[in-house]
Amino acid sequence: MIKTFSVAILLTLVPVLLFCGPGLIANRGPQSAWSAINWPFPADAWPEGRAFRCGREKCGMEVDFYIRPKIGFCDCYRGVSDDDEIDRVGDLVTLSENYAPLAPGTVVKLGNIQGRARHFAVYAPNQAKRYAIGIALSRQCDAIVATVVSDNPLSGRAEESAFDLLNSPEIKNWIDALPQS
Repeated sequence: MIKTFSVAILLTLVPVLLFCGPGLIANRGPQSAWSAINWPFPADAWPEGRAFRCGREKCGMEVDFYIRPKIGFCDCYRGVSDDDEIDRVGDLVTLSENYAPLAPGTVVKLGNIQGRARHFAVYAPNQAKRYAIGIALSRQCDAIVATVVSDNPLSGRAEESAFDLLNSPEIKNWIDALPQS
C-alpha cells in the first residue's frame, strides 16, 4: 500500500518537475541574491521604503540597496532629465550631506518609467569614504529614488545585480502598487 502510494506520488511529481522545473529555477532570477533588511534611516518627510542587502558570495562584495517613493516630488513635465535632478530628488543625503559625483549620469529605464543614475563618493564624519549610485526615476509627478551603496568601489558584478533587482518583478510590482499624485 505505502509502496503503491509512493510510486503514484513519484509518477505525478516527475512530469510536473520536468515541465515546470526549469521555470521554477528561472523565476528565482537575480533578486534571489538580495535579502530584505529593515529600513535603516530615521523618519523624515518621505515614507520608509524597502531595503535589501547582497553579500560577498552573490555580489562579490557587500552592497546595500534602498528604494522609496517621493510622491509629488518630481518635475511633472521633464521628469528626471538631468544630473541636477538626481541631486535634488535623490536620497544620498540619507547617507551623508557630503557627497560628490564621480561621473556624469546615465539614462535608466524601468518598464515605462525612466530617469537617471549617477555614481558618487560619500563622505561621512568618522567613516571611511563610501561609494554609491544615486538613481532617480520619474512617474508623472512622482519620484522613485534608489540608492546603491558599498564601502568599496562598486564592481560591475555588484552594479549589474543591483540593476537586476531594480528591474525585477518584485520591485516593479511594488512600484505599480504605490499611490500616485
